[in-house]
Parts: sequence; structure tokens; C-alpha cells
Amino acid sequence: MKVRTVFGAAIVAVGVSAGAFSTGVGTAGADTVDRADVICWGLSPNIVDLPYAGRIAAYQWDATPGRPTIEITSAQPSIWGYQTNPAIRWTNLATGETGEAVGSGRVGLGSTNPVFFLHLPTGAGPVRVDLTTVNAGPIQVPPVRCSGVIDIR
Repeated sequence: MKVRTVFGAAIVAVGVSAGAFSTGVGTAGADTVDRADVICWGLSPNIVDLPYAGRIAAYQWDATPGRPTIEITSAQPSIWGYQTNPAIRWTNLATGETGEAVGSGRVGLGSTNPVFFLHLPTGAGPVRVDLTTVNAGPIQVPPVRCSGVIDIR
């Protein structure tokens, strides 16, 4: 079964400093935070800038098992700033359940502005998250692609 979810405005902008990976707005009550063991490196659309470094995290609550909030964060700020448009496809490796979600946000100087995909119906078990991010700015750069697996309760 395929579930398609679109979150065009699922942006939560928090002012975290470069390199800080604290939980953002709306995640303070999460029972666990699990990160995929991957950083998705790519060019900034500003070229003369810090590289894009996407990270995948899942916030999980005991009250809503199998429905994590997936966060995509650039682990690097941008000197000039640019638009980031992450799209995720998820596959529950235990059940075969799949789905996708798209969002947008901004990467700027002194902030990494995560994009949140709220309460996705992934189900419990190992879930592969495939991330494709299109970063828009003065120069067109290739999309950034990577995958990671997160154990969803």
C-alpha cells in the first residue's frame, strides 16, 4: 500500500547555531530521537559557500507508535542563504509499506532551519528513508540524494 503525503508548509524555523543539533520547536516532548547514520553532502547553490549537509532524524512518542516525525536538517549554515526542498520516500522494511512527503525551508547564515514531516504513518520496524533534496539559489546544482535506516517503535 502506498501513502502519499504532501507537506508544502511543514517548516519549523529555529535559530540554532552552526553545528548545534539540539531538538527544535515541536520536538521537546519526544520520547526518543534517532538519527540515521548518514550525512547527505552536496554543493550549495551559491558555490562559494559551505556545502549542503543533510541529516535525517526521527522523533518518536510512546503515545503514537509507528508514526514518527521525520526531520531533515542541513548540518551546515549558508553564508548567503538559499531555498531547500527536501523530498523523502520511506519504506518499512518489515511490512513493505511505503510513502512519500515533500517540503521546503531555508538554509541561512547562523541557522539550519529544519523541515519537519509530521506523524508519518510508517509503521513500526526498520524504515529506510530515501532523501532527495533540491537546493535553489543563483546556480542550479544537482539534487542531493542519500538513504538511511531508522528503527521506528
